[in-house]
Amino acid sequence: MKKPVAIVVSRKTEERKKISDLLKNGVSRELGMDFDIKSYEERERMGNGGQLYIATSLDSNSSEQRFARRIRNEEPHCARLLVTNTKGLIDQDIENPNSSLLSNYLSYKGESSSIDWKDFKKWFREYYPTFQDIVIEDKKDKNSLKIEIKNAIDYLREKRKIYQPITIGLDGLGAFGMGTLEKAVRGNCVSCAYVHSDFVEEEYKSDYNFLLNSLDLSGEEKEKIFPGSREEIFDAQPDVFIIARGKRGVDYSKYKTRAEIIEIALKTGIPKIDPILDEIINKEYPGLVAVQSNPNGHLIYYAMKRGIDKSQLTSFPPDTIRHRAELYEELKKFDPKIKEEDIELEAIGEHMTNGGTPLYYSCKVKGKPLMKVFPQMNDQGLQEAICKRAQRKGLLVMQSAEEFRHDYRGVPERIRECLSDIAHYREYTRYPIYTGILSGPARFTYQGKGDKINPRIQGVFTDINNLTRGDKKAEAEMRKNIKEIMRLTKPHVKPKS
Repeated sequence: MKKPVAIVVSRKTEERKKISDLLKNGVSRELGMDFDIKSYEERERMGNGGQLYIATSLDSNSSEQRFARRIRNEEPHCARLLVTNTKGLIDQDIENPNSSLLSNYLSYKGESSSIDWKDFKKWFREYYPTFQDIVIEDKKDKNSLKIEIKNAIDYLREKRKIYQPITIGLDGLGAFGMGTLEKAVRGNCVSCAYVHSDFVEEEYKSDYNFLLNSLDLSGEEKEKIFPGSREEIFDAQPDVFIIARGKRGVDYSKYKTRAEIIEIALKTGIPKIDPILDEIINKEYPGLVAVQSNPNGHLIYYAMKRGIDKSQLTSFPPDTIRHRAELYEELKKFDPKIKEEDIELEAIGEHMTNGGTPLYYSCKVKGKPLMKVFPQMNDQGLQEAICKRAQRKGLLVMQSAEEFRHDYRGVPERIRECLSDIAHYREYTRYPIYTGILSGPARFTYQGKGDKINPRIQGVFTDINNLTRGDKKAEAEMRKNIKEIMRLTKPHVKPKS
């Protein structure tokens, strides 16, 4: 994973050094940024994306500003910050009174007055939308400036303005894998995708063209895809490796419970992923491993028992949307005007065991607590009925996915959005993901230095009690889920030699 680049420009060497040092020693260390790039000859070091341009002055013909303006024109999506203060704006006003920021701002105000920084920032964003994103007031206090820059970078990460394209590996090109590949290579976030399929190797002698030509992609997007052997993929060391392998042709319709499906999925799925896990272990692969094959939590537990570090393992995102859909259907009975997007509902757990556990206590409708807006939902029987309908829907989705060979509806698109979150160095995911063997709200962390940066998954909560926030019923359900995952999976774990 390449590192993003901070371009710090200023007429004054001491100012540039001060801000570069603040970045190096503080807020951006975890992103592994380069700093203080001044010459155009260093332009090639930036690659595509990832730029963060920090200026301490504007309206200057210095070499730094000419370089900065050139970058601005060539990288219109580059995140830009302006670090300045009242004195800096006055200095610019003296140098160039007809076009300086200060004179433009005071003309807008219609009077000579002191600068109101809150008002100035609002005006600046409105009238200079393509030039800067954030204005930082330099109060000459290093600690205050460090906090301001940190807040600015957090804002840019959240708004997805800092990014560096990532590489992915994908093993498995069934309906789900093809849907995921098609979504992933669209846009700028994934620079290349290394793909492998045992089925293509065995049945089509490694000729991937018939599959790749069936994808609804442009020529440029197809050029991002590199088929090859599993060994070649791991030699390329992609940032994220996605496992999308499963037994083809399993007739899930003849199974009546999710527990029965789990058992058959483990028996047929483990032989499919074992060669991949062997390669991960043998190659000492350092990137993020997303186990998208079912049953997710069980296979993640299996991979952990095989020796893969739990911080590398995830599955994004688990299928928890059906809980919100079922809740929406119920709430429509009380308020026909409600919309599904009005509902904020988290579900945690292992969606293959019982369909996940919805956290009604933290659910919000139009930003207000569910129970206050709809006190009817305090009824435990009603909650259980909604949950059972959602769980039943999950079983039907699995059965129909196998029958009609579709890609589990919107899951590939949500995977693409998770990959986008990683490429943009976002801290928090937009969807629940697996952290260990249970799904829940989580965040990405970025470890390593320079070009060796790799994303990892870190649970926001330290234990089940914190995750369920005092909901004893949900806590009991989680512990039950974990025991069931371990009970069903342990018999399949190979004894260590």
